[in-house]
Amino acid sequence: MKEHPPVGNASPAVTVVLCTYNGEKYIEQQLHSIRNQSYKNLLLLVSDDASTDGTWELLKIHAAIDPRIQLHQNTINQGYNQNFSQTCARVTTPLLAFADQDDLWHEEKIEKLVNALENNTPLIYCDSRSFTGDTPLTTPPKSLYQRFEGKNILNLCLYNTVNGHAILARTDFIKKILPFPAHLFYDWYIAGKAALAGGVQYLPELLVYQRMHSSNASVFGERAGQKKTKLLHMTAVRAHCKSFAESTEISSRSLQVLQQWIACLDQLIEKRNAWPSFIFMMRYRKALFFYKKRKIGWPSHFKHAIGLIKTHLQHN
Repeated sequence: MKEHPPVGNASPAVTVVLCTYNGEKYIEQQLHSIRNQSYKNLLLLVSDDASTDGTWELLKIHAAIDPRIQLHQNTINQGYNQNFSQTCARVTTPLLAFADQDDLWHEEKIEKLVNALENNTPLIYCDSRSFTGDTPLTTPPKSLYQRFEGKNILNLCLYNTVNGHAILARTDFIKKILPFPAHLFYDWYIAGKAALAGGVQYLPELLVYQRMHSSNASVFGERAGQKKTKLLHMTAVRAHCKSFAESTEISSRSLQVLQQWIACLDQLIEKRNAWPSFIFMMRYRKALFFYKKRKIGWPSHFKHAIGLIKTHLQHN
């Protein structure tokens, strides 16, 4: 297991990385939830991606009254992943956390994550719950899915359960994997790289409330202009698996299995030959479908594998 250096003291500095774009409607509520964190050794680094509404003016108001806030504004819109990449590159604290402009945080989010983070893991994340309107539901949802934790990269080769807004990570780890590729979901990419670099830690506490509305930059891990639909899912799977296979930390055995999966996906996507992908999914069903909580596993995995392939072939 790769050892990461300790963060240095009991209360290491944490930088919250917040990227904004035309978020004037909800940005102040999120700013308040971050500024009111119980964890006080906190900085807020905000990068506005050339907003055309009143977002920048609201950010300047908050920065004027809270010296922990540092602002940057792009003159040209950089896009979601690029904005996060260039902002993470400016972080100088031992730890960083990602924030979406329209969410709300539990006041103890950062404190709980910092206290739970183990020295040998590059990343920890918490639970989150979506809501609409102005008031979030603060009771944990009855989840139908298992959350990923550990180092098994195959668990992340079909679905990702690690949401960016729930992540606290070591800055040195994040900087090693920059920039975030524009064609990938940054949280899925980070999760895979972390699994290979020491493991992902999960804190089963509801600490983020994810607001859903028509203009979200992020809803259920889907980015505006980069939407992860069922119709494109297998193409996204292949892209992320290729990025994992390029990691220097990957074991020879994991690389071999990953290359087999990528070859199967090539057959499905480019030649419409579904059998290799179906056979692979059933062979490694326990790892690929780990997130499903159904007690009768095999029939559920069979049905799900067929459904993924059928949807892809019908609409691509």
